[in-house]
Amino acid sequence: MKKIICILFLFSTFVNAQTLIYWFVADSLGLVDGAAVTSLPDYSGNSNDFAAIYAGYFRENRALISGGAASTHDAVGLANDSYSIANLDTTVSDYTFIFVYDSHEIDDFNTRRLFDHKSTRLTYDTRSPSGTTKFGVTVGGVSTIIGDAFSTGDSVKVIAMQCNSPTVKVYIDSVLQATTANYTAQDLDSTLAIGSSYASGNRVEGDLFEFRIYRGTMSDADVRSVSWDRYLHYRDLTPTNERYYFRGIRPKALTKRQ
Repeated sequence: MKKIICILFLFSTFVNAQTLIYWFVADSLGLVDGAAVTSLPDYSGNSNDFAAIYAGYFRENRALISGGAASTHDAVGLANDSYSIANLDTTVSDYTFIFVYDSHEIDDFNTRRLFDHKSTRLTYDTRSPSGTTKFGVTVGGVSTIIGDAFSTGDSVKVIAMQCNSPTVKVYIDSVLQATTANYTAQDLDSTLAIGSSYASGNRVEGDLFEFRIYRGTMSDADVRSVSWDRYLHYRDLTPTNERYYFRGIRPKALTKRQ
């Protein structure tokens, strides 16, 4: 009985700490391979769809590398394409952003902006002829290089940006990579964009599989748990690929993998 009470308490604490306000899953699109993706629909039930600044394209059954065994998931191909939303959330709050993404770029020595909102940015660029890239996070005008991100033949990455004022933490595949200061709680206004800067510069080239936004303070343990679950899911390493149903929410159109 004590164990049950403890579990219920932890679950209650977790779901009350933050709210899932946006959840895009490419597996739920159900489009024809190569079709234009004019929006990134919100499967959380909140109708917070991202509209295309420049439309990406649908990539069906994108093969992922995982220890020699390939799993397949759908993705939105971004080749200088990006998306934004006007005034997604007017609540001044902390937020956590989770991307499942794979880069196409090798050796171009250009900075790409995966996330851009006000003075907070998540970027990556190539730093060496070997094809490895480095992630960077910018908060309040101060930039921090995180570490190796993608390399030739690499698999998809789960990238979490946890913005709990006054710090921002970045995790890659559930492992903490960097902690920065200078973050102030804010709303998600019309300057929010993914896949480029809001001004449409620094556009990425890669595959976007999933994108989530949580409002409210999210603990380190919860960020790692969600990130690790997504890591396992996109490698098809778990019998049930979705173990975390926050407040009973799951993508409404998810039909390919239950």
